Amino acid sequence: MKKQVAIQGDNLESLDLLSDTSLFIGSGLYDDGYKVFWYPPKSLKYNKDKFLATGHYIKVFYNQTIEYEVDSDKVEVNLEDFSCIMIRQNPPVDMHYIASTHILSLLRERNSKILFINNPDVVRDNVEKLLPISIAKTLQNNEIIPPTLISAEYDEIKEFLTTQQHIVIKPIYGYGGNDVIQVKSGEENKILEYLRQQKDMQVISQKFLQEVYDGCKRVITCDDEIIGTFVRKAAVDSFLTNSRAGSIIQKADLTPQQQDVCTEVAKELKRRDIFFAGIDLIGDFITEINITSPSGLVPLMQNNGMHSIKKFFDKVKGRMN
Repeated sequence: MKKQVAIQGDNLESLDLLSDTSLFIGSGLYDDGYKVFWYPPKSLKYNKDKFLATGHYIKVFYNQTIEYEVDSDKVEVNLEDFSCIMIRQNPPVDMHYIASTHILSLLRERNSKILFINNPDVVRDNVEKLLPISIAKTLQNNEIIPPTLISAEYDEIKEFLTTQQHIVIKPIYGYGGNDVIQVKSGEENKILEYLRQQKDMQVISQKFLQEVYDGCKRVITCDDEIIGTFVRKAAVDSFLTNSRAGSIIQKADLTPQQQDVCTEVAKELKRRDIFFAGIDLIGDFITEINITSPSGLVPLMQNNGMHSIKKFFDKVKGRMN
């Protein structure tokens, strides 16, 4: 029987066919003879002692851009019949997201042979913007993260601003640069308004890193290795380097110090059963570690060549055999 891969993702029509990582992974596996099944998270269910999902088998190809064809009517499948399940819907990690990970965790308990990218337990229990703090503690190297405050208290954030003079504030569960602002000394009124918008939930405040104007490096790891690196540079008049904010992507190398730190982090991610991740570096600081739906394989290949992502596919197929 042909091996099967299931991708839990957003609506196919909403995806960016120039750079979507989920479909790109699907294309690489489809080329190697795997059947690819795509389903939305809301179709996931447990019924009559089976873990089921409803969606479509797809044919998916990459040739400068991603192309796909729906290859079946809507069909319900038993996810225990699959070699790999990828959790690829975009954040934020809300209760809908969490509910799907709980169901997949039960499936993982049932069948330990299925490769999950990434482990639903780990996705649920780790917040991407907070994971660097946990990793730094494990490595006993707090110098890999910028000065950071997590608080919902105006006075504490104001004091942090007084110390740092220039900070960035972001929501714990945001993604794609949404609701990320910078605040300079004298702009304390922005803090009150931001907390109001966030409904007094704790937010992350960090020292503003001027190196952001040199770009944010995305370091892609798989299993316990660094697969490759590229840099995203903010658009004119912006400090946001997210692709959704119009950043420019270029080829990049890691400095020896960055290489050493990211190698250590990759090994720690493997220890935590995180198979695929994207580490974000501004200067020598890690600001985020993406594990929910890491992106970047397409720009990595475009800037570094097809050989740069071969190791990723080799590792995925190796774990499914």
